[in-house]
Amino acid sequence: MGGRFRHSNSGFSNWIDMNELVDLGFIGSKFTWMTKRGIGEEICERLDKALCSMDWRIHFMEGFMRHLPRLMSDHCPILIQLHSNQIPNNTCKPFRFEALWLKHKDFDELIHNSWQSQGMSVVEKMH
Repeated sequence: MGGRFRHSNSGFSNWIDMNELVDLGFIGSKFTWMTKRGIGEEICERLDKALCSMDWRIHFMEGFMRHLPRLMSDHCPILIQLHSNQIPNNTCKPFRFEALWLKHKDFDELIHNSWQSQGMSVVEKMH
């Protein structure tokens, strides 16, 4: 937010793809760094990302990064949490799509058959 848009050609995105890493996502402030360049000219960016392998993600399905409040710095501290305290019990977990499902040999057939079935609501088809 603010400042000039920079498009990086560093190859970092290619490196992430090549190593099959996924972003954990975050909870908290949208930006992790802030500076003021002048009166009314504030620049904010999300500089920090937490990346993991699919194996790690499967092992720590609730893991995420939390952006903590910025206090004495221009940068927000970050915290990786392995378990969510946002989920009250094991029967009330949010749906999470796992990219690994796409590699299952029966994935395409399951999706096709589920959405072609007659007399079912969208919720029943998704289940």
